[in-house]
Amino acid sequence: MESFTKKISLFLVFTLIFSLTFLSGCKKEEGSEFYDKPNVYGNTAGNIQNHGMATMQGDWIFFIGSLGSLYRMKQDGSEFTEIHEYAGFGLNVVGEWIYFIGWEDDKLYRMKLDGSDVSLVIDEECGFVTVHEDWIYYVNVGLDGCIYKVKTDGSGKKKLNAAYSEYISVLGDWIYYVNVDRDETIYRVSTEGVNNEKLRDDEEIESLQIAYDGWLYFSMVVPSSASNVEDSYGIFKLAPDNNERSKVIMSFDNNEHLNVTGDWIYYANSNDGGAVYKIKTDGSGVRDEMKYKLNQVQSGYMNVVGNWIIYREEEWGMIFMMKTDGSENTFIP
Repeated sequence: MESFTKKISLFLVFTLIFSLTFLSGCKKEEGSEFYDKPNVYGNTAGNIQNHGMATMQGDWIFFIGSLGSLYRMKQDGSEFTEIHEYAGFGLNVVGEWIYFIGWEDDKLYRMKLDGSDVSLVIDEECGFVTVHEDWIYYVNVGLDGCIYKVKTDGSGKKKLNAAYSEYISVLGDWIYYVNVDRDETIYRVSTEGVNNEKLRDDEEIESLQIAYDGWLYFSMVVPSSASNVEDSYGIFKLAPDNNERSKVIMSFDNNEHLNVTGDWIYYANSNDGGAVYKIKTDGSGVRDEMKYKLNQVQSGYMNVVGNWIIYREEEWGMIFMMKTDGSENTFIP
């Protein structure tokens, strides 16, 4: 009997040791039920240039509604849930945190994926916020309009350039931006704030964004000095390493709110009442036969997440969602 009792005791001791040694190492990160692995970038450049109304991590989509609430749902549309009743825009999600710009003060906040633990991160008016791993890159709208970076805990603030900047896009070690002080031309600066350089002389650049295919996409209006209207109007793409601008992808529509995602360019066609269109990034479909119209209303900011488009209807300022093929158009309260 004593031998049996010793065996039981030893079994319990080894079970406890195993539990403490191995199972403790398997503890899931807080909030990890909403993702398999954390995002490297908190949102795409195309979404950030379109007000950051939506982003995704893993199988989950996070987005704002017409009345300012923050929601989440799975890509298949299931588990639609309100996270917070009044959050903000400029959404970025990395790991267990949602970063957002507050509706009332344009300062940067963050909250847990379930809407808890809301806290202030940057006590300044921010624009074009991009969270990349442990760093936040942003335009300091309330101070000088220049590009800054700060750690995700709010420490280590550093100024990266000395020009009023818009449409910043972060990829790898570079930040691409429109230099408003220099006729709205395309510049880039390293994420350490060195090697600030102009890429091209094109002026009045809008909706600049770098896609994950490594190309810079942008739209351009005709400057007053343009001698060749066809070459100075439309959607273009640029290889950053050789500064060679490609052919016009599409110059027949008056495009606004450009968003490049995957193999597609989405835009609002003001020649057709602001309806959302999409066209291939390789330039095919430049004519009507391969140009897809997705809705019938005047549309503004549009964010593409998975197989969904979250967009703002301009007449009343309401937010809708639809599939990237134009189906299942639904109002978001």
